[in-house]
Amino acid sequence: MTAVTTIIAVVALLVGLASVWLITETVKKMEIRTQKVIDVHLRGLRQSVTELSQVVVDMKAGQEDVRNRVRDVVRNRQAADVELAAVRQELDQMKATLSQAASKSGKVGQPTSRVGRL
Repeated sequence: MTAVTTIIAVVALLVGLASVWLITETVKKMEIRTQKVIDVHLRGLRQSVTELSQVVVDMKAGQEDVRNRVRDVVRNRQAADVELAAVRQELDQMKATLSQAASKSGKVGQPTSRVGRL
């Protein structure tokens, strides 16, 4: 009886080892298939990420251009403000001179007619 039990135990052990081997092979095949599917999806994602990074680089360059243009506009506006202040000051001086000339002649606030004068 021990010999039969030993033979059954050895056969059971061989069947167990065979099943472990078959399961291992099946898992390897599943891993290979899964890896292929993952690689296909990752390839698409890598391409998308590459395109997005290029878009970001382009946007940064465009953003720098916009910053430079804004700085130029601000500088031009500041220069125009200085020129405008100088023109206003000159205009105020002209008004003061005209007021003084008009008050000396006695015609304060009355417009002079230039029609018929040569």
